[in-house]
Amino acid sequence: MRSPDFTHHLPYPSGKSACVVMSFDDLHPGRSGVSYDGGGDLEKGALGWLRQLLALHPQLRVVLFTVAAWREKEPAPNPVLKRIPVLRDHLYLGGVWSESMWRLDNHGDFCNFLRDLPRTELAVHGFHHIARGVKTINEFLGLSVEECKRRLLKAEETFQAAGLSYVRGFSPPNWNAPPALLGALSALSYEYLASTRDIWTEIEPDAVANGSGLKGVPLLHPSFVPGHSLVHMPSNWSATSTLDRAYKIIDLGGMLAIKGHMVKRTKKYVAVDGLDEQFFAHLHNLLTQLEQRYGASLWWAGMNEVAACYRTGKAVTGDAT
Repeated sequence: MRSPDFTHHLPYPSGKSACVVMSFDDLHPGRSGVSYDGGGDLEKGALGWLRQLLALHPQLRVVLFTVAAWREKEPAPNPVLKRIPVLRDHLYLGGVWSESMWRLDNHGDFCNFLRDLPRTELAVHGFHHIARGVKTINEFLGLSVEECKRRLLKAEETFQAAGLSYVRGFSPPNWNAPPALLGALSALSYEYLASTRDIWTEIEPDAVANGSGLKGVPLLHPSFVPGHSLVHMPSNWSATSTLDRAYKIIDLGGMLAIKGHMVKRTKKYVAVDGLDEQFFAHLHNLLTQLEQRYGASLWWAGMNEVAACYRTGKAVTGDAT
């Protein structure tokens, strides 16, 4: 991979010296009692905690990476099936829902709840969020450019059928962004890609990502995906991260990119950064401390807005919070 580009800077609005973005992956209508909460529990689950967070922090903007027709039952492969050669490569080893079960346009109450949320943007997080074989959630791994395009278009059609507005941003399932997917996203004129989570690398001015997803890209700033017009948005702070890490990113004039997941637990899997009461409290404390420490110097933005500013080199105008 080419050396990361640190010369193309994100232009901040007047009076702003750093940026804060927040995003959650895996939003879908799944609900407790039938499956597990991916947002379908509405006020009583993860979306309820999100709505409280938005109410307590009126400057906050959130990106919800949403799956059009969620089919994943479990992210971990069945321990017996995964040991069977050949067969394991052709099965959904974590189990699978029917395509219609959690398709967005079959859940009106869920879609109405999303439309009522303030200061949120929906972006695409795959069509089914599932793959055959041992890498159960790497939906786009091994697919051709044309098949990647087909799934992206099917996802967009489902958003449209559900009456949900969305931006042309994408976070790949399991952070996995193979070349064919990058080609498909570029061909379909997507604006940004969020394919890196690194919450361990030391915060330095020229830090590069070496965690999940794309590696070697700037960790503190957006950048162009090498060879593409896509703007890459890293994630650098999550449930186990400290206030000090957030302060270091902001003090260096970087983009504090907070990442979480809507799904907290399945039958066998628990996500540390799943949005529940504990993570809500951690986020609420972080945002409160940032507001008190930095005041009006922070630019609270959505990823689509950041990508547009980065691409054009022009800062937003007006009352940018």
